[in-house]
Amino acid sequence: MTQMVTTRKIFGKGAQSVFTKILLQIIAKRGNTLWVAKGQGNNQLDSLMLIGFDTAKLKNETVVTVCSTLNSTFTSIFTDYAMAGSNDKFKHMVSLTIKSIKEYFGRN
Repeated sequence: MTQMVTTRKIFGKGAQSVFTKILLQIIAKRGNTLWVAKGQGNNQLDSLMLIGFDTAKLKNETVVTVCSTLNSTFTSIFTDYAMAGSNDKFKHMVSLTIKSIKEYFGRN
């Protein structure tokens, strides 16, 4: 495990902030959870799954990616992708959504 930083960052303005960010990056690289979302009052976060998509053009195809949460603290995620033609992005989004849901229920 490594973490690189330039001397300009170490001796420049805001060095304490830089050191804090480096420490957080090292902690995250070790697999620790940095932050956990907590509900207030009657919020029901225990059975909530967040899901997001992104697309990017790659030559004649589109890469459709998904990232979804798998637990109530949003610290465990599922990611996947599909290569889509220009007219079948939605079909792949549906397929990736189903994969995400199956993974969620497989863990919960």
